[in-house]
Amino acid sequence: MKRKALTVVSLVLFVLGIALILYPSLSKEVNTAKTNSVIEDFDYAVELMNEESSSDATDNQTSNKKKDKKQNKKQQNMPVLDKELLDQLYKDLKAYNDDLIVNGQSSYGNAFVYQDAGVDLSAYGIYDGLIGYVSIPSIDTHLPIYLGANNYNMAKGAAHMNRTSMPIGGKSTNCAIAAHRGMINQTMFDNIVYMNEGDDLYIVNYWGKLHYRVRETRIINPSQTNSFLIEKGEDLVTLLTCHPYGSNAQRFLVICERVD
Repeated sequence: MKRKALTVVSLVLFVLGIALILYPSLSKEVNTAKTNSVIEDFDYAVELMNEESSSDATDNQTSNKKKDKKQNKKQQNMPVLDKELLDQLYKDLKAYNDDLIVNGQSSYGNAFVYQDAGVDLSAYGIYDGLIGYVSIPSIDTHLPIYLGANNYNMAKGAAHMNRTSMPIGGKSTNCAIAAHRGMINQTMFDNIVYMNEGDDLYIVNYWGKLHYRVRETRIINPSQTNSFLIEKGEDLVTLLTCHPYGSNAQRFLVICERVD
């Protein structure tokens, strides 16, 4: 009886050990699937909006198909986008960027300021804070981008740092996008340290796809925030994450410039 009990205990401990070993990789796979789903829903919502706005057809069959798509989206709690509201959002984001150029990046370097959204997306029918996503083919990394680098947003994906340029591109802009590194259950920006000069990066937002290319990588101390400042005439995206792995002593930056 005693031997049987020891066998059972050993088996349980063995199973628990295997579970502990597999948990990080399995958890990362699950969270990656969730992230991919958010990105797929985003692409689908934009595609449907563009289909509706670009077609003036009066064909009843086409119209019914669009209505069915839209109804399915509502039933699945997926976003239904309004083109007029998004056109206004683009104008307001551009005005935000222009203000940074003219009046400077006030309160820049304040960690609490970074956490603010900067623009209230709910006023434009977007209630999850999602502004687009970043795609980096060379390291197979694709993350949604949320406005405001607060804990809630950074637990879900990448986050735009307030008081840096909004992710819509344009001359004299520098959009800083932050994400975690070293989380046990998510990959996030773990691999941006393997990006090299010349690697491609894409920012996809509600209005299109912006193509950037790595100009340089850099390691800085947290207080060295000048790397996120706007450079006159340049169209930049700066990725950042904690460094070294498992520590927040420094920051690893990937500075990218617009290709087209």
